[in-house]
Amino acid sequence: GGGGGGGGGGGVNNPTQFGKSRAKVVMQADTGVTFADVAGVEEAKSDLEEIVEFLKRPDRFTAVGARIPRGCLLNGPPGTGKTLLARAVAGEAGVPFFFASGSEFVEMFVGVGASRVRDLFKRAKEHAPCLVFIDEIDAVGRSRGAGLGGGNDEREQTLNQLLTEMDGFEGNSGVIVLAATNRSDVLDPALTRPGRFDRQVTVDLPDRRERLAILKVHARTRKLSADVNLEDLARRTPGFSGADLANLLNEAAILAGRRRLTAAGRVEVDESVDRVLVGLAGRPLSDAKTRLLVAYHEVGHAICATMHKGHDPVQKVTLTPRGMAQGLTWFLPGGGEGGGSGSKKARKTSKKGKGKGKGKGRKKKEEEERRKEEGTTEEGKTSKENMKQQQQQQDNSLLTTTTATASSSSSSTIAPQKRTASLDEESVRDKTALIASAESSVSSNSSDNNSSSDNNNSNNNSNYHPSPT
Repeated sequence: GGGGGGGGGGGVNNPTQFGKSRAKVVMQADTGVTFADVAGVEEAKSDLEEIVEFLKRPDRFTAVGARIPRGCLLNGPPGTGKTLLARAVAGEAGVPFFFASGSEFVEMFVGVGASRVRDLFKRAKEHAPCLVFIDEIDAVGRSRGAGLGGGNDEREQTLNQLLTEMDGFEGNSGVIVLAATNRSDVLDPALTRPGRFDRQVTVDLPDRRERLAILKVHARTRKLSADVNLEDLARRTPGFSGADLANLLNEAAILAGRRRLTAAGRVEVDESVDRVLVGLAGRPLSDAKTRLLVAYHEVGHAICATMHKGHDPVQKVTLTPRGMAQGLTWFLPGGGEGGGSGSKKARKTSKKGKGKGKGKGRKKKEEEERRKEEGTTEEGKTSKENMKQQQQQQDNSLLTTTTATASSSSSSTIAPQKRTASLDEESVRDKTALIASAESSVSSNSSDNNSSSDNNNSNNNSNYHPSPT
């Protein structure tokens, strides 16, 4: 019992060491990590490169009156490389590196956390310029007033001491504090204000291009066969962090070693992706009817996705149970960025872009024509003046023609009257002749009619036979 107590509470046997900081110190100039070993976080790297300049050449900034930032807070999801970035900053700057976790400052004994904070910054000032990195700072930097001790618990005392060391009366010249958290929303506002953490850098999940860069970095230390396509692997792993991608290639290497292969191939990488995403492969379905129903279900997913315009292309369909699923249909995210149907979509998009360009050119041409008609351009003004001159000439010629026509019409008004009189005399003579000829024809017709009527009567009498009474 006594031995166990001594082993578990080394601070009780040595009270002078109980309040000392447990931060790990890397005194060598080279931490083994540089910015070349960090990929996929280009924006964060550009911000942290200035921190390196502050540590290497502080006189360059102080000469112009600039104040070197006291701290930089790295915020982002787990596994995105926040700790790796901090080590890369120390490796690039070539300065001592103090590493501590936020939970190391909090103890059950009152005053221990604050004492460890004081000891950490005391050692850092002795080795200035240097870098202090506190991982998971939300363990000690939460907002005050929410503790069980009525706002006076041990954690808040530790936070108060940390605030004092970072921006207190004495200052911490030459010491830059880096901290990492994935819960920046719970941090105390006094901790994140300028003067303590002057800069806040977001380290987000990588996109496809950044995932490819991360895979290339981790592929340097692992043997992969020629059939492994890192671009396809980066496309198949959306939402993966840098730690997930490193674990993926490590699982593929483990499978290759288990199968006694000299390098991890495409089969091992595919199995590693399936394992990381949905878990280990289970036993195949033994019931034929259940297997058929699952096959119908998964094929339905594939058919509907293929017929749906704009959906990600189908990668594979499997009846191998994994996790809670009895069958899976895999799609290739971002398939439009590669070949296949996605390339057709890209070509259609480019054609649409060309069409839009033509439309813009057509609109521009119409606008120039409209401005030319309105006379707002030099060419339009010239053409408009020419049109005015032509219109004036046409008006003058029309006026001359109208005058000549009026004079000629006034001089020839008598002739038509003479012709009208001669025409009237001729028409009278014609009418008289017509009347005479009509009368003669009427008289001849009447005599013919009388003779014909007599003949008709005689004919009728000869044809009439009275019936006997």
